[in-house]
Parts: sequence; C-alpha cells; structure tokens
Amino acid sequence: MFQNGDSTQLIKILNDLYPVEFLAAQPVTNEMFRCTAKQDVYFARITNYKSYDEQLEEVTYTNFLNREGLAVSPTVSSLNRNVVEKITLGDKEVLTVLYKAAPGVHLERSQWNANVLKELGRQIGRLHRFSRKFEEIHP
Repeated sequence: MFQNGDSTQLIKILNDLYPVEFLAAQPVTNEMFRCTAKQDVYFARITNYKSYDEQLEEVTYTNFLNREGLAVSPTVSSLNRNVVEKITLGDKEVLTVLYKAAPGVHLERSQWNANVLKELGRQIGRLHRFSRKFEEIHP
C-alpha cells in the first residue's frame, strides 16, 4: 500500500495529529506501523479495509474492553479528539487509528505449555463475558 519515503511522511502526519512525539515508524505489515516515540511505543493502523463507521465501532468495542480491565491496547485520541482520523498519505486518503502498545512480549510457540493454554482459555472466557456485556450496552 505504501511507497518508500511514506514512513517519513507518516511520522510528520502523526506528529501533527497526536499528542505524542514520534521518532520512527517501521512497517509491520502493509497496514500496521510500529511507531517509536520518546515516551513509549505505539502502533498506527493505516488502512481503508473497513469504512470509517466500521473502524469507529471496532475501536468503541476495544476501548470498552480496555476500560473493563482486559489487556487490550488502548487507542490514543488525536488532538482533534478523534479515535479514527482521515489522513492523506502519498496520493491516497486513508484512515488511521493509533494504539498504545500493549505490555508483554510475544510468546514463542516453543514456550507454549498446558498452563499457558489454560490461561489463554481463561482469558478467552473473560473476553466472551465482556463481549456479551458490551452487546447489552451497545446493541
């Protein structure tokens, strides 16, 4: 989706849009950038794979889960107080959502064991319960 040089342009756009001072942006996928700031690490999703309304609904759900105490990456509102922003990157208008990086590390498959999988199942159960609660509040 992006050409060489877009990372530099992306950093400038993000610095103008968000209350964070970004130093670098490295592509993780064509639509996700790992953004290093002075204070922390963030991930910027830059895409049009869903409409503005669909992305806003998704962010409303994940922010709800975060507020309820689940280990879900919170979004960062723009200086315009939006969680989904329209930006122009290169010659394309795209949507961006900025997430603060979640704590923790990627657990290598060789470290998976019965206790890890049991905890994973417990967390999926919590996610399911909170998803039902979300649907009651936001049908």
